[in-house]
Amino acid sequence: MPRGTVAHPIMLSLTTILLPAIAILPQTVSPTAQELPPAPRLALIEIDLGAEGLSRARLQAGGFDVVHQDSNDVVQVLVDSQEQQQLVRSRVNYRMLHEDLASYYVERNQGQPASSPPSQGASLVPPFGSGSQAGFYSWSEVVSVLDQITATHPSLTTDKFSIGQTLEGRDIWAVKISDNPDTDENEPEVRFDAMHHAREPQSMQCTLWTMLCLLENYGTDPLATYLVNEREIWFIPVVNADGYVYNENTNPSGGGLWRKNRRNNGGGSFGVDLNRNYTFQWGVDNDGSSPVSNSETYRGTGPTSEPTIQAMEAFMASHSFATSLSVHSFGNLWLEPWGYTSSTPSQTAQFAELSAMATEFNNYTSGPASVVLYLANGVTVDHDHGAHGTYSWTPEIGSDSDGFWPLQSRIVPLAQENEQSFMRTAWAAGACVRAIDTTVTEIGDGDGFYEAGESLQIVLDLRNSGLEAAASVSVGVSSASSEVNVAVPSANLGSLGSFASADNSAQPLVLDILAGASPGTAVDYSVTLTYQGFTQSDERTLLIGEQRTIMTDNVEVDLGWDITNTASTGLWEWGDPVGTTSNGEDSNPENDVSVPGVNCFATGNGSTSAGGDDVDDGSTILITPAFDLTGVTTALLTYHRWYANLGAADDMFTVDISDNDGASWLNVETITNQNAWNEVSIDVSDYVSLTDEVRLRFTAEDDPNNSLVEAGIDELRVQTFDSGSLLNFFGKPQISTQMAMHVAGNGSDFYAVYGSNASAFIIIPGLDGALQLDPGGLFSLFSGVIPAGGLARTVFTIPNNPGLVGNTFYVQVFTAGSGLRASNLVDITFE
Repeated sequence: MPRGTVAHPIMLSLTTILLPAIAILPQTVSPTAQELPPAPRLALIEIDLGAEGLSRARLQAGGFDVVHQDSNDVVQVLVDSQEQQQLVRSRVNYRMLHEDLASYYVERNQGQPASSPPSQGASLVPPFGSGSQAGFYSWSEVVSVLDQITATHPSLTTDKFSIGQTLEGRDIWAVKISDNPDTDENEPEVRFDAMHHAREPQSMQCTLWTMLCLLENYGTDPLATYLVNEREIWFIPVVNADGYVYNENTNPSGGGLWRKNRRNNGGGSFGVDLNRNYTFQWGVDNDGSSPVSNSETYRGTGPTSEPTIQAMEAFMASHSFATSLSVHSFGNLWLEPWGYTSSTPSQTAQFAELSAMATEFNNYTSGPASVVLYLANGVTVDHDHGAHGTYSWTPEIGSDSDGFWPLQSRIVPLAQENEQSFMRTAWAAGACVRAIDTTVTEIGDGDGFYEAGESLQIVLDLRNSGLEAAASVSVGVSSASSEVNVAVPSANLGSLGSFASADNSAQPLVLDILAGASPGTAVDYSVTLTYQGFTQSDERTLLIGEQRTIMTDNVEVDLGWDITNTASTGLWEWGDPVGTTSNGEDSNPENDVSVPGVNCFATGNGSTSAGGDDVDDGSTILITPAFDLTGVTTALLTYHRWYANLGAADDMFTVDISDNDGASWLNVETITNQNAWNEVSIDVSDYVSLTDEVRLRFTAEDDPNNSLVEAGIDELRVQTFDSGSLLNFFGKPQISTQMAMHVAGNGSDFYAVYGSNASAFIIIPGLDGALQLDPGGLFSLFSGVIPAGGLARTVFTIPNNPGLVGNTFYVQVFTAGSGLRASNLVDITFE
């Protein structure tokens, strides 16, 4: 990619060059559209506004197409060759990102692996994510897909119908989804529309995906079923068909960058920005829209000058939409009203709550459009709310690396990351009761563990984040386990008003653990929330007994982990991680998990810039030393992991487990992107046997080399429900290296660790357990007092004595205080 800074000696101000040039363009408007020659080649450049003494508004007033702005006031701008020359004459420095952005969008798909069948829309022709426009559906394919969807689900959809026609006479197609689609029921109405801007096809794909979510999951997914039954949901996947068809004609392989409709403004200027043509606050100033016809934000000669917006406004007026999304791309944003002013609506608190609910999973930045993005007037989101009181948003789908035409491999992931956001917007149109928090309290000895003979009290904190009150609200608990008794199975809370909260603290749900319940038993139970016939279930697991930590590795010392690589860069290494970010997203962690720890294992610590030392061209594998789990019957193994998979995001991070020192492996988990520290716990016996050769393997890869991949591992521990004194070692038993010894027992007990070169089995009166060391070769190793937490940990260095190599020693710990106990026997063979 050509990159460089452009600066030239002619000292002219930006406004003196640009504004007069724009002012002389004819401003007449023709009521008809006409064909244009092929679209000009557009470059994508980057300008640092602060360094150049510019503002976004000033660039836009000059007719420039500003497509993205980051938190550091660096903007990305689409420019043709003439506009590049204008910047050069104005001595505006810029950095070239892509000399031909449309070609870049097409070329970056070449050589990409074929997309996997999508979880929804796989039976469509073409399948979802496999359209003819670089994976995106063309206009004719959208029309066909709507016909296929309605033919497959005739009882839940209307036939597609036209709400009006575009300037060039194309129908603006819509579909309604509901349980009685041809009947106007007294249910909250919701609208999803997309592609006001013709170069944003991901918005259309996300809208179609939501249709598929509702229809293909009806009857199996509780929320999808509830929404179809209790809402009237309208979909308009392509608002600006004329502009989209123009992009198809000029760029048949995808990547077209035309934004507006195809209005002939005269004098060689074409197009009105449909998302600046709505009546509410139309043209209130020239910052939020432009009166200049060749501007990308040209608002037209008057409000609803465009037939498309006349049809949209008439459709809005003929319905009572409670919530709506007018979908765009890109920016990872969730925009609220107002766009036309930096002041906020009177419902600011409600908008903030609903935005937080919608973005819980996609983590988009939310807030008023004028604050989060820029001023914009005559826009859909403002007209929805200002003219009709609709709670309306504009999602900007995808990051700047996705751009207007994301990789084909990103079409489905981007739809998936917004699936719950769209569904929750429809949910909020009526009653929308959720359990914000569930508190489970032990009623017993107060130690925080759930033991035989004790009880659990369960309290749910509820919130109705919907626009209507909820009736018949109740909570409940159930379990099929024979280890517990459901003492209080339900609590009725009555009705819950819009944007109101409640809990069942006055009527807690209760589970009694039976007196004979076995420690370590996993009890499955279900907590439910029901209102108006809609039940949400929270499936939970209770572990009976007191968990004891018997081994930890905070990774502050490298205890002999193994690393193997096929990657060329970004290899696993131990040390203090060097944090990096990419487009505002964390890639490599800056800190480890431990407090006040420093070190962890991380990939590619050799650069402070994202991509400078990330995983490339293969895999890097990290394997733990062996865990000795022979002394216990239950083992819960916990680790903390970090995995960033940015950009193409088509790689995986895998965690595997072995019980035979790595001779064979079984997968524990496979993830795509979780660029934060996450704690993961597994019951080892669910995967492998509890041997002394249990190991974990962590694999990060970038193959093909098209993503930004970083990973981290920290903070391991093993817990058990077994009682008694336990001994284990962790680390590679190699001379001149370090190992960690763990003694688990009762806090404040004295312990003594002994070794021998032979084992035995001798019963000694008064000793709980057996002496398993040969008394003839007995020698003392360590002694001390077990801390209050019940675990003594000692890191020691194995002597640099070659005579130890190949020899096996036997080790056992004895504790005294609350009785004299002997631990399990551990054998160590030195390397």
